[in-house]
This record gives sequence, C-alpha cells and structure tokens, in this order.
Amino acid sequence: SGAARHATNDLATVVERPSMVRAGYYVVDGKPFFPIGAYHVKHTAEYPLLVAGGFNAVQGSGSHELAQLKAHLDGCTANGLKYCMPLYGGMKVRENFPHTRAKLKAFAEHPALLGFWSMDEPDVWGVGPDQLVELRAILQEATRVHPASSVVFPPSPHFMGQQESMDVIYVDPYPKKKNPEPVTLVRDWIDGAKRANKPIVSVVQAFEMLPAWPKPSAAE
Repeated sequence: SGAARHATNDLATVVERPSMVRAGYYVVDGKPFFPIGAYHVKHTAEYPLLVAGGFNAVQGSGSHELAQLKAHLDGCTANGLKYCMPLYGGMKVRENFPHTRAKLKAFAEHPALLGFWSMDEPDVWGVGPDQLVELRAILQEATRVHPASSVVFPPSPHFMGQQESMDVIYVDPYPKKKNPEPVTLVRDWIDGAKRANKPIVSVVQAFEMLPAWPKPSAAE
C-alpha cells in the first residue's frame, strides 16, 4: 500500500512512503540513485576528494548549529553530493525534537538533502521504537519527499518495531573484529532486514578501531 499505520499512545498516524523512495529505491532528479556514501565528513574542503573517489553522498553533521549545517548542505550542492542529516545529536532522539523542528523548518527543501538519520543503533543506546515513531510523525509534518532511516540490527527482537519508523533500512554488520565472524554475516543481516519489505542499504565496514575492530583488507 506504500503506507503504514503507527500508534503512538492515543495518537494514530498514517505514514506514507515519501516520494523520493516511493518506487522502492532512492530516486533523485527522476533517476535511480544508489548511495555510495562516507560517514563523519567534518570539513567541506574534503568534498571534492570524495567526488574524485567515486562517492556521491555523505552522512552529515550531528550539530544543532544551523549555520554549520547550511555550509555543509551548500557544499554538497556545489560538489554534486547528497546529504543525509542526522537528528540524534548526543545519541538522543526525543530530547532533540526542538532542534529537529528547527532543522526541518530551515532545510526541508534544500536541494542537497537526501534524507534523515533518525538514530544510529538504537539498541546500543537504549532508544525505543516509540521515540522513532514519534520522530517519523514529526518528519511527515514537514516533508513528504525525504525518507527517514536508522542503522539497526535485524537480529534484534526490537527490529520489527523499529522498522515501522523507517522508509529505508540501513544495516551495519561488521564481521572483521577481534573475534571475527564469517563474512556471510553481511548477507544474513540483509536477508533478515527483508522482512520489513523496504529498501535496504548495507553500511560497509571500512574502518579500524583497535583493539576491538581491526581494519579489513581490500579483499574483505
């Protein structure tokens, strides 16, 4: 149907699939868009390097400073990049609702905006599905174009509740660690996320954080 019905306390909200992903994948300027993105890009001066490397999207700043956000969005426009805006500064969701509304008022129609990051790994940070559903309702008030996303664990018992708040599901299976898991973990998490019947993006492990997370080889 392209819509889901959410119940938040005594409020029932019908959430429609935003137009940017109504086809079942991202559509930008009338064409399918596959995000090849980079996390935590702190300086707009790095944007041309990303473009040269074949990237087309960035995860934006969690800052609440609107001037800083505008500089990054404008920098993306200048370099042909798309911008995913995090709304979970300080790893909080409900506490950020006033900041979220300010960001939506300022940037909901910015041409570089690809979508919103509702939360990163809500299971790790103790953010329940109810907060994500509330946030999804706030987003729908401001835009019917841009999708909401979270990075979630499909094996989690909370996954089906969490996915109700999302239009695109991001999963981050990281098999290369101190006690490594099979590389097939990536496939398994993607298969698990298919239960939601929504677009899925895999966050590829390409970092080092010793001693827990050694850097994967190029082949891995």
